[in-house]
Amino acid sequence: MARRRIWAYVTTAAGIVVLHRLLADTTWVGDPQLHTLAEAVATVIAGVVGVIALVRFSSLRNNTFLFIGVGFLGTAALDGYHAVVTSVYFARFLPSDLASLIPWSWVASRLALSVMLALAWLAWRREERLGLSGRVSATWVISTAAFLTLGTFLFFAFVPLPAAYFPNVFTPRPEEFVPALAFAIALVGFLRKGEWRRDSFEHWLVLALVVNVVAQSVVMPSSAQLYDTSFALAHLLKGVSYVLVMIGLLCSMLALFRTAQEGNERIRSVIGNAADGIITIDERGIMLEFNPAAEQIFHRSADQVIGRNIKILMPEPDHSRHDGYLEAYRSTGEPKILREGRTVQGKRADGTEFPMDLSVSQIEIGDQTAFVGIVRDVTERVEREREIQARSAKLEAANADLEAFAYSVSHDLRTPVLSISGLSEHLINDHSDSLDTTGRGFLKRIHAASMNMSGLIDALLKLAHISTGELVVGEIDVSNLAEEVAESLRDGLGPNSSVQVDITPHLEAQADRRLLRIVLENLMHNSLKYSQQEGAPGRIEMGSETIDGETTFFVRDNGVGFDMDHAKHLFIPFHRVHSSDAFEGTGIGLATVSRIIGRHGGRVWAKAAPGEGATFYFTLGPTPS
Repeated sequence: MARRRIWAYVTTAAGIVVLHRLLADTTWVGDPQLHTLAEAVATVIAGVVGVIALVRFSSLRNNTFLFIGVGFLGTAALDGYHAVVTSVYFARFLPSDLASLIPWSWVASRLALSVMLALAWLAWRREERLGLSGRVSATWVISTAAFLTLGTFLFFAFVPLPAAYFPNVFTPRPEEFVPALAFAIALVGFLRKGEWRRDSFEHWLVLALVVNVVAQSVVMPSSAQLYDTSFALAHLLKGVSYVLVMIGLLCSMLALFRTAQEGNERIRSVIGNAADGIITIDERGIMLEFNPAAEQIFHRSADQVIGRNIKILMPEPDHSRHDGYLEAYRSTGEPKILREGRTVQGKRADGTEFPMDLSVSQIEIGDQTAFVGIVRDVTERVEREREIQARSAKLEAANADLEAFAYSVSHDLRTPVLSISGLSEHLINDHSDSLDTTGRGFLKRIHAASMNMSGLIDALLKLAHISTGELVVGEIDVSNLAEEVAESLRDGLGPNSSVQVDITPHLEAQADRRLLRIVLENLMHNSLKYSQQEGAPGRIEMGSETIDGETTFFVRDNGVGFDMDHAKHLFIPFHRVHSSDAFEGTGIGLATVSRIIGRHGGRVWAKAAPGEGATFYFTLGPTPS
């Protein structure tokens, strides 16, 4: 494409030069009437070009089209003035003869257009460098061009002009090189800009500039008298250049219309295939657009609703209130639900109501205001939410009943268990001599069982309290808290204990201090309990590591460990991996840990192997609420 266009520029320039050479030896001479007709045609074409360019500017707000449009309108005025004052009817009223008036007024028109085209390129460069702030005021450009044009009219009307032909210099009309230079600057500028490779308008503009440069630098300077072949050819080339710019503008407008049409088709396609209903209304609430998704949602066709008030899609009380909403908007300018997403009730053709999400936006169509509503039928979602709410309510009620039951049972059991424990202890201390060995054994077993039952009841009460108590979250020094727990555990060890406790310093977390202490007490107590093996020094380690980008705390021991087949039951209340004969306990500790960690939004798990110790990991999740 670029090569073909370059070839067009080169062949056009060469063709004009060759044509000029072929006509150089002819003796044909035109006349004033032909000149006036040529200038009149050029005036009309330049005026049309200027109007089209300014229309293009109004849609694109581009400096290039502003200067081209104003330049061609100014040129049309100057060409028209040139045609009038150089005609045989008006020439006698001016202070200059035709031999001076025609060439100089021609040069004025050509200079005005060439300068404006060069300024069009410079204005583009300014806008490219400065952005929107680099745009030139259209009012300033138009007023300045009008002032200079009017000044040119007055100049030719009152100022006698010097001779325009110089037979003793290198060319008869050297003044033609001034607009030729300006045209050349514009040509080089637009070639360097590079849009001619892709943009049809700038291709035709560059082609017109090539014609103008050759006409001003080769053809018209060689004109030795009025109306000779060079004179006529230059006027013809001027008209051709105008036509070329007009073709470029028409191509640009056609491309603009095609782009707009394609954009409208894409918008219609998007709206037509959108999963959500899209409805457009005017300020009175009259529906303008109703896409297929809206037809499915409301069970109405577009033909049935377009032109009618949108309130037909609303149940009461919105049906009656909607006109009031629009009236309030017209009087205050403050829409009630603009840019707000909300769930409202819609009404189908058969009168059934349904919930829908509604979002409204305001748009401007020309000088009219319209509103676009996007709707989505959320009947299934609302039903699911109701089901979830109902299930949550049932679950909360069940949990409350369960906790109340556990609390009540625990309290009701405490009295008889304490009685059994106290009476059995009294019998052991004061009346064991009255029993034989077998009886004393049974009595001790009764007392031990009652004490175990009392521990279970205490554990149940603690678990129930942990599930319902309010979290008090703050910044916790986990290392310091673990040292406190370890110290209390050391106090309970015998003097011959060899268990070593290592805690990583500077561990911190956001948590409830009281509940986190219970977690550490249970985990570290378990590690201590299962690490006290004969012949092997025990070791407990408390630290943290990053797992999947999350801070994870751990408590590790070198104790008896367990088979990972039992891991899924670790945190179930009363479930024990080891028998109570080998290791004491209630089976509530790890369940308590799991409940606390869950309330903090974290998780807890374990890794172990028989005889190789166990590691319990836990996270505290996001900041609990």
